[in-house]
Order: sequence, then structure tokens, then C-alpha cells
Amino acid sequence: MASMKDSDTGLWLHNKLGSTDELWAPSSIASLLTVSVIDNIRLCFSSLSPPVKLKLLLGMLHLPRRTVDEMKEALSEIIQLATVDSEPWVLMVADILKSFPETGSLNLDLEEQNPNVQDILGELREKVGECEASAMLPLECQYLNKSALTTLVGPLTPPIKHFQLKRKPKSATLRAELLQKSTETAQQLKKTAGVPFHSKGRGLVKKIDTTTPLKGIPKAPFRSPTTPSMFSPPSNRTPIAPPRTPLRKERGVKLLDIKELEMVGAGREAKRRRKTLETEAGEKAAKEDAAAVVENATPDYAAGLVSAQRDQMYAAQEMFKTANKVTRPEKALILGFMAGSRENPCPEQGDIIQIKLSEHTEVLPKADGTGSTTMLVDTVFEMNYSTGQWTRLKKYKPIATTS
Repeated sequence: MASMKDSDTGLWLHNKLGSTDELWAPSSIASLLTVSVIDNIRLCFSSLSPPVKLKLLLGMLHLPRRTVDEMKEALSEIIQLATVDSEPWVLMVADILKSFPETGSLNLDLEEQNPNVQDILGELREKVGECEASAMLPLECQYLNKSALTTLVGPLTPPIKHFQLKRKPKSATLRAELLQKSTETAQQLKKTAGVPFHSKGRGLVKKIDTTTPLKGIPKAPFRSPTTPSMFSPPSNRTPIAPPRTPLRKERGVKLLDIKELEMVGAGREAKRRRKTLETEAGEKAAKEDAAAVVENATPDYAAGLVSAQRDQMYAAQEMFKTANKVTRPEKALILGFMAGSRENPCPEQGDIIQIKLSEHTEVLPKADGTGSTTMLVDTVFEMNYSTGQWTRLKKYKPIATTS
């Protein structure tokens, strides 16, 4: 390094310290400022760029005191060259460091002695006046809470709003609310559904305990009813008639009169007809009850909405039977409009909103009678929020032509 030429030293310093991204000299610069480098810097200092000069001067503050004492003369000579430099900032830093090699202290009495320092401070005051007061606060302010910071520097200017967050449209909010209500309704239906309970039936017949002796039975042996008692007087003896022998069940073929046969057949036919009529009446009543339940039941997409009349609910259900494109939130929106709701969920689209109900194809003859055309038919539900009227429209779009 001692044999390095002046131009080589200048180029080397420019590569190490010439970047303008960082204007402060890091502490690692102390390892670069050796005795041989300082000797070469004295010879090429005037040809260096202002950023390199400033970093060299500020890098002297990172040198150990022992190294400063060893290179005292060379450092003083470099500082003396900087005091006659044409760059104002180099001049001011050189005035601050002119006593550093000898005493190790800085010269802070600059404003009254050096007019160059007065000009630089004036420019700095103008720059500070243009900036926000909160951007030039002392370093300790970042550790203070809001009340302590207000006590120290006064009330701060609130930040300027450069933009405003865009809220979601009402349709998205309404859709989320409808989905939440439908989920809650489904959960409530699951909770209220009956759970089958199997109870163990108890028999009415008590099991007889054969281990205990029977009560109420006399100990004397049974006597035949025909056997006379030896203790009863002879005059009071009454003969008991023997039990009758049960009649034998008649077997074989029994002949019936033709009139009796007709009466038996008529009775069976009447019984069968009565049973059929009772079955039909029960099925009819069950169907009527089911229809009443379906008719009175509220669809899950209408749960929690404004109350609709019976005819409106029936018309909506009939319309939704063939609707293959409408969604559940759109059904709720249509039913709410039919019930009298006039709150437009999409005001940016105007007062008239159309909802697609169904989509299918139809083959229609051409007007000139030369063939037919396949048309895509869209059924649309149109709601006018300004007049409160609604209607169903059909839109035809040609798809293909067949001859």
C-alpha cells in the first residue's frame, strides 16, 4: 500500500467511499485509515470528490486515540487542506475538526467566527421550516406515549388523508346477511327436529314365583263333587249332577242355501267397499293436510324477511318452480320487493333492476317460412324501485339455424 500511486489511491478511495447512498462514515473506516494510506491521502486530497472528503474527515472520529497520536501531523495537514476547499460542507467539517488531532476535542464556536457556517445554518433552517414539525422531533420522542409527547412538543398536526377506503356495495352486505340468516334457520331446524326415543316396554303380566308356597289353597285333599262328605248329615245330602260332556265339533262339508250364499257375498262386498272408502278418505285427508302444510310453510330463503301475503307467496313459489338460474339471495330479494320493500340494493345500476330467472331453448319457425331457428330464451324478473311495479320479460337470442 505504501508504493501505491496518487491516482491509484484516489480510485481506491472512490470505490470504497464514493457512494452517495450513505453520507455518514461507518466505524469500519478505521481499518482503512492506516499510516501508508494517510500519507498518500495528503498527496491526492484536493482531487477527491466532496462525498469522499467528508467521509475521510468524519472517519477520523472513529480512530483510536493512540492511532491519532501516531498520525497527528499527517491528520493535521489533511484538515488544513480541507479548510481551503471550495465545498462549503468540507470547510465547515474541517473547522470543527481543526483542534481534534492536538486536543482530542471538537471546535464548536463556529457561527460567530466563520461566515460560511452562518450561510449553511441559514439554509438548514429554511429546509427545516418547509418540513413537518413531527418529522424533525428529537430522538427521545419515539419512546414517549401520546400524552407525554403532547406535553413536550404540543399538539401534533393530524395526518392528511390521501385516500378513503371503499366500502362494499349494499348488495354484497345484503347477500351476506341473507346467507347468515339462511344458515341460522337451518341450524334452528336441526335443533328443533325430534330425536327418536326408544323406551323399554313393560309387560303387564307379573312373572309367577314358583319358589314360595301357594296361598289360599286348603291343605285337605280335593274331593270329588259326587263323593258325599262323611261329616254332612244324610238328610242334607243333595246329589250333584255330573258335568255335561262337551259337544263334538262338527266336521265335514256344510251345505248352504243359495240365498244364504248371496247374503254372505253381499256382506263381504259391503265390508270391502266400506274399507276402500275409509282408505280413500284417509289418503285424501292426508294429502289435504300436507298441501296445507306446504302452502302455509315459509321457504327458507324467505325466513326473517318482511311478511308477504299468501297470494304473493304462492305467486313467488309458482314462479320459482321453473326458475333454473336464480340464486337463493335473489329469491329473497324478489320476495321482499313483492312484499313492499323499496330499498334498492344496487343504486348504482339505476331504479330498474333485472334478475335472470330461467334459461331454455325453443325452436321457432322463421318469419318467411323457409325453416326454423333455435332461440335461447331468457326469462327475466324486472323490478322498478321508483314505481314499485314488477313484471316478467322474455328475451330471445338466436343460436343456430336448421333448414
